[in-house]
Amino acid sequence: MEERSLAAIVSKRRFSINAPMICVKWMFSSASDLMRTLLLLVLFNLRGVAQIQDLATTDDGQQLYFSSSYRLKGTAEPGYPKIFRYVAERGFQLFRQLELLIQSPGLDPNFFQAERPSISGDGRVLAYTASRNCVGGSHCIGFIYHQGWVAGLGGPDRYVESGTPTLSPDGRYVLAAVAESWLAPLHTAWINLSQPATTSLESFSVIGDGRQALGNGGVALLTDAQGPLLWNRGNIQRLSFTVAPVQGRLSNAA
Repeated sequence: MEERSLAAIVSKRRFSINAPMICVKWMFSSASDLMRTLLLLVLFNLRGVAQIQDLATTDDGQQLYFSSSYRLKGTAEPGYPKIFRYVAERGFQLFRQLELLIQSPGLDPNFFQAERPSISGDGRVLAYTASRNCVGGSHCIGFIYHQGWVAGLGGPDRYVESGTPTLSPDGRYVLAAVAESWLAPLHTAWINLSQPATTSLESFSVIGDGRQALGNGGVALLTDAQGPLLWNRGNIQRLSFTVAPVQGRLSNAA
């Protein structure tokens, strides 16, 4: 076990950070410095708000993704949440920075923040949440505050559903807690990434690590190798898919 402080990494001009107290523990399988497990224990005294959050690692521990408002030192990255990637061989990299393409003249500057990375076990597919920030005003009422996006499928990132997504360990499915706006009821959406379709289930809530969901009246959402199943008092029903409309555009900067 080797322990280093993130302050030591920062001093090597990786990040521009103002003196938070952070402890990083690295566990390596050999002297070759291949990271097996990365555990960040973050102790902040910055208004009680964590500045590094939403940690997600691959099964072998060699890739780490997290969300942070910090910027790589020497860059002009914005000071709102972005997703960073750490790979042992290459160090820290900016993975996603999101911007709202449609501006509203005369209204508050509103933007999307990249948060909640969810990575497949092999590191090939990643789901993340684009969270919109609206600074007051009645025009905020109709906003869709959270969008689920998936990277690594080939081509541009894919919008999958309004809400906060969690990726299955094999990278094949997304479970999203959906509320299109603060006026809309929460429901659960199950997305099979092999086809442009979504199954929406009303009155379901995501539980545990986000890969399962429960509903009212003894109903549960399960899955097997063929996709999602609906269990209702002992009866199991295979869920069918219906095409869901795709909306919203984001610009990505890798």
